[in-house]
Amino acid sequence: MRAVCTGDEAAFNRLFDRYSPRVYRFALWLTRGDEALSKDLHQVTFVRAAQKLKVFDNEQQLWAWLCRITRNAHLDHVRRGSIFQRILRRLNRDEAEEPVVDGFHESLEKSLGKLDAEEMALIELVYFKRKSQAEAAALLGKSVKAVERKLARTREQLKSFILEELRDEK
Repeated sequence: MRAVCTGDEAAFNRLFDRYSPRVYRFALWLTRGDEALSKDLHQVTFVRAAQKLKVFDNEQQLWAWLCRITRNAHLDHVRRGSIFQRILRRLNRDEAEEPVVDGFHESLEKSLGKLDAEEMALIELVYFKRKSQAEAAALLGKSVKAVERKLARTREQLKSFILEELRDEK
């Protein structure tokens, strides 16, 4: 680990080779066998681990840390899916149903129209076409981290547009 922390590429490759199958199996268990999602979690785990490497006293601590990163990546995915499902339910609700927030559907549509082409493409890929951030990054020719940041900024912008639209309707 000390060699990995100093930037030794060969040491990182040995670490990756040793823990990669275990991380993937753990991700498979977390996702109940979803191979595509497990591959994404595996990739996210090692990207985050490489960004925040630290020295551990023993192998159990290192493994626990890698498991925690994988579990957090899975939770991020679940939360993102939960947000997506809520938006889809609101977009596809029957007119007879009581809306959760009056005018939300219209506000969302107007707000989506205010996004620029790149932001809208990202929202479409991740939330409507259900691509992972890694897949979206590959399709857009950007790094996963850049897509992650852009998506966070776009969601905040969309949220402020929606709140502004809802305020204007009152």
